[in-house]
Amino acid sequence: MTPEIDVAAYLSQVVDGLTENTNLWYGCVLPPDDNVPELAAFVLLSGGEEPLAFADNQGTGSENKATVQVFVRGEKYKYPAAMALAREIYSALKYASISGYVECAPQQSAPIFLGLDKDGRPAISINYRLIYDED
Repeated sequence: MTPEIDVAAYLSQVVDGLTENTNLWYGCVLPPDDNVPELAAFVLLSGGEEPLAFADNQGTGSENKATVQVFVRGEKYKYPAAMALAREIYSALKYASISGYVECAPQQSAPIFLGLDKDGRPAISINYRLIYDED
């Protein structure tokens, strides 16, 4: 499983206006330029808990709990638009049914405003736990 890739693909299907490699990326936060708008979302794998071996104790599989961060960056001093996108993403992923995953659960009750970056762009974080079985 590739949680950050799977979450990005899911978001591009369910959130109007989000398109992979246009204003939605996975893997790292890209600086704004001619190909990356200021208002964009980035899906990052941010760790998780250690895998839990299945009860058969034969090493044939495990339950994995990955943590994914969705980072939303807004246009300069345009907090309302950035937070609106973050809330839409939060709602879309809250207990989403993503193929291959047992659970997608938010780790907080609302998006977290992190402040403005050095250029005045709002930064917002949303964190999720994804549970999946691996054989």
